[in-house]
Formats: sequence, structure tokens, C-alpha cells
Amino acid sequence: MAQVMKGKEFIVEIPDEVGAGASALEALAKERINLACFVGYGVGSGKAFLHLVPEDSDRASAALRDAGYQAQVHDALLYVSEDRPGLAAEVLRKLADAGISLIHCYATSVGATNALLVIRTSDDDRAAGVLAG
Repeated sequence: MAQVMKGKEFIVEIPDEVGAGASALEALAKERINLACFVGYGVGSGKAFLHLVPEDSDRASAALRDAGYQAQVHDALLYVSEDRPGLAAEVLRKLADAGISLIHCYATSVGATNALLVIRTSDDDRAAGVLAG
């Protein structure tokens, strides 16, 4: 059975240079803050972004701030389900059929156990209801 929870997604702008992502994540590791999921990518012009979902958003916010990072913090849906082929397509189709616009989504999975999808939409409350139903 799938679980739909509300969480916090942090978006941290970092320089697009060797070691910048490691430094930002080390600020969290130093405070022993676990991440449910993260993704990082460069966008050109010397910029890169980390999207991360910490298990303790208050402590993560303080750790990043104390290390000199600014984070945008957004509500996000955390969708956990048994991993299987087509899961992400099924989730996105449910949202589309309900007329809910996707801002972004990324996922992680370990082996053949559970998958975690981090989802931001135009209407997270409505999306949570659609996905829970």
C-alpha cells in the first residue's frame, strides 16, 4: 500500500564547481542530519542546485544557514510505494488525469524494495488526496 506524506524540500543554489555539492552536504552530515532523498545538477553560468529532503527540516535549515547557504524551502509530497516498473508513470498519470500540474518530481529506489517519489505540484493538498485514494 502506498503512503503519501507531506514533507519539506530544500533547494540550495551552489556554485557549479568541483566539491561544492560535497561541501553543502557535509554541513548537514556534520550535524548528523539524514536525507530521505536528494538530487543535484548544474544549469550553466556557474550555477548548480541541490534539491534535498531532510528528515529534520528545522535542524537542516539551521545547519545550512550556519554554513552560509541559503535554501528555498517548499512543501512537497513524499510518495512511498513498493518499487515496480511503471510506478512513476502511474503516479504522474493520476495527477494529470486530475488536472494537477506538476512542478517537478524525482525519485529514488533501493533494490526491489520501496521507491520514494518527491513531488511538487500546483496543488499539493489536492494531489495528496488523489494519490491516497
